[in-house]
Amino acid sequence: MRLVELFDKTGKILWDNQAKSFATAELSVGEYMYYLKIEQDDLDLAVSAITHHDSFAMIPAWLEELANDYSLATYSVEFEFEDRQGVSKAENEYGITGTGQQYKVFATVMKAMKEYAQNFDVDYWVFSATEPSRQKLYSKMAQRFARGAAHEFSVAGERFYVVAAS
Repeated sequence: MRLVELFDKTGKILWDNQAKSFATAELSVGEYMYYLKIEQDDLDLAVSAITHHDSFAMIPAWLEELANDYSLATYSVEFEFEDRQGVSKAENEYGITGTGQQYKVFATVMKAMKEYAQNFDVDYWVFSATEPSRQKLYSKMAQRFARGAAHEFSVAGERFYVVAAS
C-alpha cells in the first residue's frame, strides 16, 4: 500500500468550537471517539523550551527563522482517545495503534486540520510524539500533509514536527 492510500479513509468530524485562537472537535473513527484540540501556538516558546532543557543542542536555523517571523500563524494540534468506558486518555498514554485504525485516525485529524485552515489563516502546524512507533507514523503524516516544508527536531526524546499548511 502506498503512503497516499494509507491516509485516504477518514472518520467523522463534529466541531464543538471553532475560533481563530482555539478549536475543539470530536472525531468518530469506527467505534472509537477522539477529542481534537487546535490552539494558536508561538514558535518562540519552542525555542525557549529547547534552550532551557538539560539536553540543549543547537537550535535548528529553520526554527529560529520561523520563530522570528511574527507574521506567521502557527497552531498546535493535540488529541486524546476515549476508551469504551468513557475514560479520556491523552494519545501518548494509550497506543492509538492498539485500535487497529491508526491511519484512519490520523487521516481524520489531517482532514480536520484542513477544514480549520479553510476558515482561519494557518501557516504552520506543530505536533509532537514521544513513542518511537508514533514518531515514525507522525513522520509519514508530516510527509503526506505538508506537500512542502516539513521540519522535525527532538528535545529529550520527544520529537516535534513543524509542517507547512497546504
